Amino acid sequence: MKHFYSILILFAFVFSFQNQAQAQSKLGIKGGINLANIFAEQEGVSVSFSNNIGLVGGLVYASPVSEKFDIQIEALFVQKGFAINLPSIARTEATLNYIEVPVLGKFKLGNGNSKFFLDLGPSFGYAISGSTGTAGDKEKIEFDGDFKRLDVSLNVGGGLELDAANNTFFIEARYNIGLTQINEEVDIEDPKLKNKGISFTVGMFF
Repeated sequence: MKHFYSILILFAFVFSFQNQAQAQSKLGIKGGINLANIFAEQEGVSVSFSNNIGLVGGLVYASPVSEKFDIQIEALFVQKGFAINLPSIARTEATLNYIEVPVLGKFKLGNGNSKFFLDLGPSFGYAISGSTGTAGDKEKIEFDGDFKRLDVSLNVGGGLELDAANNTFFIEARYNIGLTQINEEVDIEDPKLKNKGISFTVGMFF
């Protein structure tokens, strides 16, 4: 758990520092769904599985650098994983629960109360739990054995912000692509698994 606590301490430190440096910084919340999947690479061949629908949500902190550009840091709970649908067997699902800290550059387009935005940046995740199951029969995933806890990924997203009264509301679609392998290779022929997914969220800044 030491990695998990380190991530939270880092987020709290950055938030405290930026809050003093930027009077216009904003804190908010967001939530939605994540269409999670993985891709497996083996001997140059890439294979995808079926989506596993999970939850995503948490805190969002934005610090303006200029009128058109923000640095945005988030602390999120994200459900990742995948599903296997074969005619001969029942649907099999794997769910991996992460605490993630995306660090994004956010580019704003337009003027007035409504603005489109694009964001891009890395995300640092730590798996806190996981399970696999077929037809309701679930068992826990063993980390630091079958799966690694740390996951580094790249986020690319976009959406719309709307200023209303003293709050800012937003909707966003974001693509997440894993940069690091999440499974432990026991044999040289084992496939390399990496997370990927598309999330759809709504939120607000206070």
